Amino acid sequence: MSEWLNIRMNLNSTQGLPPIELAPGYDLITAEEWGFPACLGRWLDLLAVGFSETHAEGGWTEASWRERIVDQPQFDPAGVFFVRHGGQAVATAFAWLDTPDEREWGRVHWVATDPAHRGKGLGRAVTLAVARYFGDRGFPRVFLETQAYRTSAIRVYVKLGFVPFWDNEEHKAQWEHALPSIADLLAERGWTAPE
Repeated sequence: MSEWLNIRMNLNSTQGLPPIELAPGYDLITAEEWGFPACLGRWLDLLAVGFSETHAEGGWTEASWRERIVDQPQFDPAGVFFVRHGGQAVATAFAWLDTPDEREWGRVHWVATDPAHRGKGLGRAVTLAVARYFGDRGFPRVFLETQAYRTSAIRVYVKLGFVPFWDNEEHKAQWEHALPSIADLLAERGWTAPE
């Protein structure tokens, strides 16, 4: 098993999502509201810190991130969300479309939280902000990808209504490592495994 292989989770409805709640001292802002592109460096710094323990991501320069994300036709700074604390970005996620003409599935992409601020519901807040962004734009469903060892994050996603999804044996094998950690939550929701 490769611990870096992405596993998918689907949120099969963007309707009836809960409100976004933040602890005192934290605020939610979009990159557009924060004066994008002036906040691009802060975004990349947060991604580097948020993924530092895995070394699986990071190493992006402003030029490479522009090429990969910002300069693509589906990029929207109004879909890039930050939670700030004391004016500093401490959590982020952004809305992405795998193709510019996609209208069915929105992607919650690159959820990251500064380790010093974990355990405060910030990942939940930015994930929910992206899901609501897509719901407001008429997308019926969203998905995200994570890794099987990120059990704390997976539990947060399940509590928001995301469920495991696989369509091949390799991804099913990855999920077999994560399912025991969320079996209780999935049972509460009546989830059944895909065939």
